[in-house]
Amino acid sequence: MRTTWNLSGNKTKLTFLLSLVVIFLLVGKYYLKNEVQVKTKSESNTLSDVEEESTLAHINHLQKCGLEKEDIDIKSNPAEDSSPISIIVYVIKSESIDVNCELSPKLKVSQIANKTPVIFDSLYDSVEYETVQAIKEAVLKVKDRILIFTAPESDSGVIEINLISNNLINARVATNTYSANYLVSTESMKINYLSMGDNLHVVDQDKLIFKVSGRKTYFKEYCKEWIDQGDIKYPAAPENTECPQGQRKIPGGPFWYDALIDKNGKLIDIVSVDKKRISKCYPKIELLNKSYIDLELPNPTEKICIE
Repeated sequence: MRTTWNLSGNKTKLTFLLSLVVIFLLVGKYYLKNEVQVKTKSESNTLSDVEEESTLAHINHLQKCGLEKEDIDIKSNPAEDSSPISIIVYVIKSESIDVNCELSPKLKVSQIANKTPVIFDSLYDSVEYETVQAIKEAVLKVKDRILIFTAPESDSGVIEINLISNNLINARVATNTYSANYLVSTESMKINYLSMGDNLHVVDQDKLIFKVSGRKTYFKEYCKEWIDQGDIKYPAAPENTECPQGQRKIPGGPFWYDALIDKNGKLIDIVSVDKKRISKCYPKIELLNKSYIDLELPNPTEKICIE
C-alpha cells in the first residue's frame, strides 16, 4: 500500500510548531527579564540596556550550572549615589551550583578557594577597540556563598578585589581614564561607592578611614591676556566679562591628588602624593582656592603636592 503525504497539511503543522517554539522562547525571555527588573527595582535601581543584556546572559549561564532563579540574588550600588559607573554582584549559595561549572574556559567553580579572589575574562561582557576584548570579572567565595562581580558598562571590568576585614571588601572597576572603588559588605551585601582613584587602602581600621591615590579633578578657570596673532588668537577662549579688559577666561587643566575618605566616601582631607609622583606643590589653602576640591580646612597652612 502506498503512503501519500498531504504537503499542505504537514506544512501547516510545521508552521504551527515553529510558532509555538518562538512564542515559548519569547515568553521565557520576557519572564526572565521581568525577574531581573523586579530584583533591581527592589534595590531602587534601573538597569541600562547593556547591563540588562549582561544580567540575562549571566543568569542563563548560572541556570545551566544547576541554579534556579530564586538561588541567584542580584545586588548593585544604589542608583542615587554619585558613582560614575555601576557594579553588579551575583550572590549564590555555593552548595547549589555544579562544581564543574565553568565561569570561564580557565576557571571552574571547584577551583575557587575560600576568601581568595580570582580575576577572569568575562564570557559575556566585552569592549571593542581594534578587536573585541573580554572585560574582567571577579569571583570570591565567602563561607557558603559565591560572589561574582561584574561591571558590563566599563572598559576594563572589575580588576581588583581586596579583603579589608572579615566582612568588608573593596572592589575596583576600571575604564580607560579612571578607576572607581566600591565598599561591599559580605553580611548585608550593601554596596557603597567610595571614590575614584587607582589605589585604596585602610589607614584606620576602627574608624574605617581610607587613603585613596590618584583622584582626578581640575583647576578652576582663570583669566589670561588675549594675544592677537592675526587670524590666530591665543589662547583661544570665548568672550568673558568677568575678566579685566584684554583678558579672557581660560579652562583649568586636570591634576591628580591623594585623599583621606570615610566609609561613605566623604572627603576628610587631602594629602601629598608620593615623592616619585610629585609634579607641583601648593599651600593647601591656595590649592583649594584654585581647584574644585570641596573641603573644609583642617590645616590651611600645610603644603600639598599633586601629580
